[in-house]
Amino acid sequence: MDDIYRSAGGRRLLHDLYRRHLAALDVPINEQMVETELGDTHVMAYGRRDATPILCFHGEYLVNPLAMRPFIEGMDMEQVCLIVPDVPGAVGFSPGRRLSASKGEYGRWALQLMEALRLRGCTVLAWSMGAHIALQLCETSVLSVSRLMLVQPAGFASTSLTRTDRLLGGRTPDLDRLQLPDQVVRRALMPALNFDSPELLEMARMIYLYLRPEPEEWKKEVKKKVMQKFRAPVGIVACKSDGLFPGDEVVKQARRVIPFIEMSRVVDLGCHCGLFADTDASRETIAVISDFLLRGKD
Repeated sequence: MDDIYRSAGGRRLLHDLYRRHLAALDVPINEQMVETELGDTHVMAYGRRDATPILCFHGEYLVNPLAMRPFIEGMDMEQVCLIVPDVPGAVGFSPGRRLSASKGEYGRWALQLMEALRLRGCTVLAWSMGAHIALQLCETSVLSVSRLMLVQPAGFASTSLTRTDRLLGGRTPDLDRLQLPDQVVRRALMPALNFDSPELLEMARMIYLYLRPEPEEWKKEVKKKVMQKFRAPVGIVACKSDGLFPGDEVVKQARRVIPFIEMSRVVDLGCHCGLFADTDASRETIAVISDFLLRGKD
């Protein structure tokens, strides 16, 4: 089924949540629809349009403005403009049809998006599952990206089906969708979230209630041949205590498959969603990410 939402009412509630998180941001905002052969794409731009553009792909199960909040709040938004599409097949305002990872559709979509926005050759930032899209883009067109920043990236560390996957992917049939206790959601999120965050808890609950389960296409690790022709500098920030993508394993595997890693750092954010916590570790990590992104600035 093409529609990722369980119902029209669920789509409306998730879109309302998106708008609510968008309204909470204190940053210049622009949005537009961009045509690609794989469907129209809703694109957010955070920051001044005359600043350095950075194309971003965020993790799944989060609405765009919530996913980007740690970067928007932690980076100097006078220097950068974060260009963030709603990925087809994810919650947001792009068409609901999921693309095919195995057919390379995400890479082709991302390249067409870059060309439509005149961003070919720009810097790319990818967090969590967004790394899969960025890496497929680099495989599709090795010259499309000038710098690549991967933050707690998927694709480099084998991970089993966790309670988090089971809950957010809708594969917990024993739970009544209308009666989902907070303690069940918190327990399921433990591999990814170990601190109090009402926003992330609400997001997880709504994803479980209103989004259809996702196919398993993105579970494979990146192979060496995918990146062997890629020559742009790559930065990697991974989290030592990440329950989804363990930092030491991520960096070790990434060094095997990516030719030019200019910077790698294993930090301790406490959990996969640690960037959302108001801690010295999260602020220092955003500073490291920002430094790498702006290192290639003209």
